[in-house]
Amino acid sequence: MSILNQQKNSSISEQNTYDFFQNSIEINYSTGLYGDKDKQISNYIIKEIQDNKLLFTVINKRENISVLVANLFKIHILNWRPYSRIHMDANEFTEIRSNSYFNIGYQGWANTVRIFEKLGYLTIFPGGYFEAIKKGYLTKLKISDKFEELVKKFNLSYQDILKRTPPISLKDSKGKKIKVVNSKITNPIHKKLERYNSLILSSDIDLPIDMIDHDRRRKIGFANRTYTKCYLNRSYKLGGKYYGPCWQNLSKELRGKIKINGEETVELDFNAMHLHLLYCKVNKRLTDYIPEGIDAYQLPNRNRKIVKTSFTCCINNNCNKDNVNNVVGPKVAKKYPEIFVKNTSYRDILEELGSHHPEVRQFFYAQIGSEISNMESKVSNYIIGKLTRKNILVLNIHDSFIVSIAYKDILLNTMMDGFKYLKYSSIPRVSQ
Repeated sequence: MSILNQQKNSSISEQNTYDFFQNSIEINYSTGLYGDKDKQISNYIIKEIQDNKLLFTVINKRENISVLVANLFKIHILNWRPYSRIHMDANEFTEIRSNSYFNIGYQGWANTVRIFEKLGYLTIFPGGYFEAIKKGYLTKLKISDKFEELVKKFNLSYQDILKRTPPISLKDSKGKKIKVVNSKITNPIHKKLERYNSLILSSDIDLPIDMIDHDRRRKIGFANRTYTKCYLNRSYKLGGKYYGPCWQNLSKELRGKIKINGEETVELDFNAMHLHLLYCKVNKRLTDYIPEGIDAYQLPNRNRKIVKTSFTCCINNNCNKDNVNNVVGPKVAKKYPEIFVKNTSYRDILEELGSHHPEVRQFFYAQIGSEISNMESKVSNYIIGKLTRKNILVLNIHDSFIVSIAYKDILLNTMMDGFKYLKYSSIPRVSQ
């Protein structure tokens, strides 16, 4: 029964129905079951299909089942039963298939979804168009009680699903992805990422899911557990930071609840790292100008969060003196709405910060964000590489790192050694 037909038998208005069905998550066709559960669940469902004598002529049956179960499980994780939205149009699958890790075609996917409905694991609500508001909506899937029973039967957790991501991402000047080819440059990067990600996937990383509110759960992406190094502007000398895993989207407070292989963890953070890296560019030390222990971002009568956000924006490639207020303002409003004040002059804030750091103010608005990111990534490379070779799992949160408490001192020393190894002149203080 279509949703429009359902409306004839309910009091739900067309507008309310449209709003209701926006509460959904788009299927990710590179996310599937991972580990032992993949084979176990695929075998279970295939047997159930056979027992019910259902016609299931789908190429790559297991892959289709794996992707569908994993994506439906993401609904379960959110714990408030929203919907998955999917494309059921063959024309959309040319691009979907080319970008998907799994070999999934339209016909096989559509048949798998319908089979799951026949088995009672989900309900399909066909997509449509609301003439009154001139908007359409994709087909929606809603999990059933039977799917919840499947989750319990196999004791599924977020560690049983995985979004497959490429180890390297390369973008052009406009942020468009470029195909990465094997080369003398990319092969070593690939091998190191593969070793690092393998250690992650073989480890038990326990996240505090029960402490995360519903709205935040939608944004975290629990299937994301591997890193991609992201390079910019067609160059492997620009960018290179580590992105991807779900723990990067947790607050610092929640990251403190992470356990690695059952052990409590600690997070160590480089203080004012990007400022220090600017001083490195002129071969000077920040502490020669700002005494040790004094916050390098602190300005009289200014909120530190706003100062730091302004600085981060001003060294990025899309910011200059003319547009700085328009660049920084929306970021502050989104990230710190409680302290956002309209008509704030972020240019004035940066003038004040520059007067505190005259040795590096030349880099404000100098479009060097990608270069600074690359310098930062080299530090991360050293830390991650050294600890991975020791079989010590370290979770990267850009300029901070998480390890089991037992390895705290090793991490601290390795963080300091990274700057020394790279011969960076200005070494940040590390704090917990």
